[in-house]
Amino acid sequence: HHMVGIGHGRHHGVRHDCNQGRQATLYNYRRYVMHNIGVRDILPPENRVIIWDRHEEDYKAERKIHGLPQLKTRIESELNVDVLIFETWHGKPIKDQIKEMSRSTIFVTGPGSGSFISWFLPRGSTQIRIYPVWFKMEWFLFNYMSHMHVEHVDAEGGNFDEDEVMGMVEMGVHRYNHYFESHIH
Repeated sequence: HHMVGIGHGRHHGVRHDCNQGRQATLYNYRRYVMHNIGVRDILPPENRVIIWDRHEEDYKAERKIHGLPQLKTRIESELNVDVLIFETWHGKPIKDQIKEMSRSTIFVTGPGSGSFISWFLPRGSTQIRIYPVWFKMEWFLFNYMSHMHVEHVDAEGGNFDEDEVMGMVEMGVHRYNHYFESHIH
């Protein structure tokens, strides 16, 4: 008897709860890695957004999300929050990648290998995962990260609703500010 959907979580229409109850293990792995490469685990004093804008010539062009530079401009002008865009993580030492992510509070990303750096977002952060493909890749992992809030956005053909994502970013900014203030007082 073959069971459909058992595996790495990419099967459509199947919910994987394989990491239920493992939230502490996932977070402790984050702490272990950061400690061993010498990145301090501190709460950033200000919001900052990182956007992974997969380069169009990437080997998985069907995962390209369109309009992310415009989203960056809008976040900076309307929310007065710094935004960094990375088209690739290649060539950037892992310690620097983890440090950049751990000093950011919101990560806007498509699915795939470039999204895994979000593991190192700080407590109280938000990850906004935009899916240009029909399945929610890596849901089975990131939905169980206890230290961050995760949003999922459908973006058929790589086109997303900018107002919807802006609302999620704005809520993430508010959420982090509340979290940060409650931890320093």
